Formats: sequence, C-alpha cells, structure tokens
Amino acid sequence: MTLDFAYQRQRAMDDLLDAERAMRAKNESMIRDLQQVLTEIAVRLEGERFESMRRSDPNIPSIWSAAEWKTFFAQVSLPGRGWNAPELKFQREQREYLQQIEGLKTQIKALEMQLEKERGEKVNEPTTASLRRDIEPKTKAVPRPVKAMLRRDDDLTPPVDILVNDVKSILNSLPEKVPAPFDKVLTGGYRTGKDLSQAIQRYWLMTYLIGCHRLSAFLEIDVIISRAVGLKAGAGSMHRAMEDLVSENLVVTQTIKSAYTTLALYRLSPQGERLFEALFHTKPIENEWARINRLHQGEQEAQHTMNMIAFAIHARIRGYSTCILPENKQTTTQPDLWIKRGDESLYIEVELSEKENPVKWKNQAALNDGKVAICAGTAKQHEILASDCKAMHLTGYATNIETLVAIAKDKKGFGFLDPDDPLWLEVW
Repeated sequence: MTLDFAYQRQRAMDDLLDAERAMRAKNESMIRDLQQVLTEIAVRLEGERFESMRRSDPNIPSIWSAAEWKTFFAQVSLPGRGWNAPELKFQREQREYLQQIEGLKTQIKALEMQLEKERGEKVNEPTTASLRRDIEPKTKAVPRPVKAMLRRDDDLTPPVDILVNDVKSILNSLPEKVPAPFDKVLTGGYRTGKDLSQAIQRYWLMTYLIGCHRLSAFLEIDVIISRAVGLKAGAGSMHRAMEDLVSENLVVTQTIKSAYTTLALYRLSPQGERLFEALFHTKPIENEWARINRLHQGEQEAQHTMNMIAFAIHARIRGYSTCILPENKQTTTQPDLWIKRGDESLYIEVELSEKENPVKWKNQAALNDGKVAICAGTAKQHEILASDCKAMHLTGYATNIETLVAIAKDKKGFGFLDPDDPLWLEVW
C-alpha cells in the first residue's frame, strides 16, 4: 500500500465519519423532538398518571423505549369510537411517531455497521459534500430583490439609529434560503426549523452591514442587528453566526487588543464579496477596516487602526455620521476621520503618541475653523495633547478611547450608550 493510497483511504474514512456524525446528530435531534411530542400527548390524555410516574422516576420519559411508550398508551381509556374520534386520531399519531423513532434508530445502527465494514476495506467514494447533499435538502433559491440603502452619494456611514431602521426595512425582503452555489457551503450547521431560518437571516444582515455600510467591529454589528430583530446584544447565537461566516471563509477577521479595550474586526473575503453580490445584486463597498489597511498602513499600525474604528463606533452610537480617511484637497495631510451631526462637522485626528506636533495641530485647526479635534488612546495622552494645543492658543475638543470604554462599561455595555452621552470629554 503506497503512502498516497493510504492517505486517500484515511481521508475518505474521515469524510465518512464526519457525515455519519452529522446524520447521527440530526437523527438524535429528531428523536428528541418526537419524544417531546409524545410527552405532550401523554400529558393531554392522562396527565395525572404520567406525572405520578415521573415523580417516582425523574428519568421518565427520556429512558423509555418504544415498547414502554406503547405500554403506557395501551392503558389509556378512550371513550370515542371509529376513526373520526379525536382520541383514536392521537393513537394513530402516537403509533406513527413510534415507528419513526424506531426507523431512525435502525438508520443509525446501519451507519455504524457500515463504518465498521469500511474500516477493513478500500473506500473509494463518499466525500463530505456528496454525503451532505444526500442527507440535507437542497436549498437553491433565487434571492428576492432587497430594497435598502445600498448606495449613497457620499462616503458617510450613518449613525446607529438610522442603521437599525435600515436593517428593519430589509428584513422581509431577505432571501429565506441560501442561493446557489453557496448552499453547498453555508448550510447552517446542525440547525433546523426556526433556528436555521434565524441563522440565515443573521448571515445576510452581517454581510449587508459589512458590505453596504462599511462596518467592521462585531461590537457594533451585534448591537444593530439585535435592536432590529428584538434580541439582547451579546447573544451567543450572534457570535455563532459570525463564526460560521469565518469558518466558511466568507469574512476575514482579526482581534486587536490594547490595555483598555479589544475589538474583533471583520471584512468580506473575495468569496464573501461574491455572496454579497448574489444577495443584493450589486458590488459591496470597501469597509472601514479594509480602507484603513489600503490607505493608512492599517496592518502595520494595528493599534492606530483599532482606535480609529473604536472612535467611529462610539461616534455613531451617539448619533454622528462618520467617514474614515475622508478625501480633503485643502491639506496634504489626510485626516483620520470626519464626523457630522446636525450643524456640527469636524475632522478628527486619532493620536496615540505624547510628542509635541505643532504643525499637525495647526493644519487640523485650519480644517475646523480654528479648532482642533483630538481622540487620544489613553486619558494620559489626552491630557498631554490637549495641554500642547492650549499652549498654542488653539481652541478645540478632546476625548480618549480609554475613558469612552469605561463609560460604556459603567452603563452595562456599548449597546446601552445613547446620543445624550458626550463624545467629547473636554471642550475649551
């Protein structure tokens, strides 16, 4: 036996094992569901006797076999006669459910026997993909047109409240199934029924916010979708949906940490861009993280990247529209951000050093009608930079991510911030 043959055989065995586990999990889930139905019927028909049995043995009915279910229902007194009697209809349903359970157990046993046989023979065939097609229903679907804020005349990302309303506006027009060819990739794992539908909806909403509104921080994406669909922010189902997109190489991720905060960032992969186009019939917009990497050495300056995005999300949840790395022909130095809320419009410099830089602050003041607008990383940096500008007789605004994060924690989380919470911690 050559090494190549052994490798191919082992790989085929691994695929078969994965498929068997998937089918077993699916069948076991169905068995649990059917047992729940039987339990509900037992309570409706003879609840007092059923509850008495459960008090004597708390493991009932989870330990019951089909024969024990039959024994229980055989002792139920039914007054009705004929096939039209409701009680006899229950009996038919019970018999059918028991037959289904026995059939699923037989399938599991047959798979186990097949695996034992394959361990001693050459395996040429099944791959995970082919077995998955046999086990799961095909879900080819043509996406319905999605009416949403897909294109705008400016480069601004709207504030959180507007993004929430925009997400709500597209909920009923999202495809209910995964379009081909992504139905072979994005299967929803072992989810079924309502759980699968919710997961698919969250896949599309996450893809939409990244590709349409330039978002990249999971913290913000989670809050927007949770508000739109009526969830509590931080739900495990949201994290798992994003993990599915990552595991199927539809989004790229990086977690950047500092002493005062951590941000998990996401952007669409080339395959994710194709998914966006299949869903929304237009090409995605470059999101904030991808833009910083392309224009501002974002990968080399990870801390600066994180603080730029952190400032943007704290501005948006307070009602500001934002633009990262805006184009401005008035200066040779590109501002880090531009924000706007009502009549307030400012170019922002995110600064993590404590060095004096009078040229930078004079250039920025020229863009802001004589005012500087500084976001530092820490409270200490904030104090030093603001003092430098005051010594230059420049008026302005200053804030820092360390304190903004602390304010969010005091309010029990980022999602509890609102437009009344100040973005600027110092104005002079």
